[in-house]
Amino acid sequence: MIASQTLDANWSQFHSNVAVISAEGERLTYQQLAGETDAIFPPMERKELVLLVTDNSPASLIVYLAALRTGRAVMLQPATVVADRLDDLITCYQPDWLWRAGKLISLPSNVAGRLPVHPELAVLLSTSGSTGSPKQVRLSYTNIHANARSIASYLQLTPHERPLAHLPMSYSYGLSVINSHLLVGATVLLTADSMMERRFWQFCREQQATSLSGVPYHYEMLERLRFQRMDLPALTTLTQAGGRLATDKVQAWAEWSRNNGKYFIPMYGQTEATARISYLPAERVLEYPQCIGIAIPDGQLQLQDEDGAEITAVDQPGELIYQGPNVMMGYANSRDDLMRGNETPALSTGDIACRNSRGLYYIVGRKKRFIKLFGVRTSLDEVEQRLRQQWAATNTLGVEHVACCGQDQQLCIAVAGKGIAANVLQLSASQYLGIHPSVVQVKVLDELPVTEAGKINYVLLQSCFDSDDAPSRSAPL
Repeated sequence: MIASQTLDANWSQFHSNVAVISAEGERLTYQQLAGETDAIFPPMERKELVLLVTDNSPASLIVYLAALRTGRAVMLQPATVVADRLDDLITCYQPDWLWRAGKLISLPSNVAGRLPVHPELAVLLSTSGSTGSPKQVRLSYTNIHANARSIASYLQLTPHERPLAHLPMSYSYGLSVINSHLLVGATVLLTADSMMERRFWQFCREQQATSLSGVPYHYEMLERLRFQRMDLPALTTLTQAGGRLATDKVQAWAEWSRNNGKYFIPMYGQTEATARISYLPAERVLEYPQCIGIAIPDGQLQLQDEDGAEITAVDQPGELIYQGPNVMMGYANSRDDLMRGNETPALSTGDIACRNSRGLYYIVGRKKRFIKLFGVRTSLDEVEQRLRQQWAATNTLGVEHVACCGQDQQLCIAVAGKGIAANVLQLSASQYLGIHPSVVQVKVLDELPVTEAGKINYVLLQSCFDSDDAPSRSAPL
């Protein structure tokens, strides 16, 4: 760990600045935050691993920072983690410490038999696609610092920022909000409240939050809550990541932001890149709402064909490849993997994208989200987007949300809404897409299943079609 590559490298400049304010009224300056983190762990003889069950409280933040400041590695898990999964992670990764529900517990069993942890390993995060699996993304101190520095650069963050940090700390997007603002001496407004709670907006208003981050699901909630009618003069920046927001929604938010003196900035990333890969500058959103934009500072994007050759032609699809100092060290599936070094010089995102004539990238599908219908390779993401646009324009069908999954010769469409007839949608989809109804299956659900990060849970969705059981929603706002 290099001192200049830590989040607290410049804290001496901000020692009197307020670092954290919680919804419960707790308040810490940077000087106090440093003091609190120094008091958590005893000296260590070898590098240790901390398993931290986060709850977006100052206490969780202090333990997280204490682990980083003392050279430990920390695995972050959400407050909603079930006991069986926690037990599995403890068995699999053999952490030295467990922080949960305000208590720090030493786990000394078989200390002598624990394999060493790589000196550069800083953070372990679950990937969005590894629900129920012990698989983790290994992030280094350099990854954490580089990602925070890049975000602070393109968002032009200053010590005057007051972000509303409501996304789970265990989610890479939520953690990146905290890291990037602590790097510049800003005041992080910590809350575990939902957008649906009155206290959430009271806290936002009273503490004069300057920015709000959200995934597509949150922006749907904001529309229902009539956010655009709220009086929040201090709130100047809205950022969106965690999945594709429909193009018409991006355009609407960008237009409203422009008309109200605010900035709306769509972003794209993956946990494997410590959260952030690209962003679309606010001044270009209205003109190119379908784009994910340009690489973040210090990062590079390129497209590759199936043979690994670089694609330079305009609007030619290929796999999106990212390089930068925030690319993960690699994956881990057990304690054995924590001693491994950097194994990922470049990140193959698995997304199929194009680059337009202005140098802006846009996603056209997911590499693994393709099926074959009558021998024709079909993008589930493209189908989902087309149906969403078609059915949203046809208000009479009652469709509010659409998600697609499936396998070869079977397109599965899940919808949520009121007064929906599955057979009518089956016929509508087959006609609109130009395919035979026999390969289209439609299910009407009360709500679509989502992950902890608010993204569509396609694994659970597919299991619904496979088992004929309706999934229940699994993630908070």
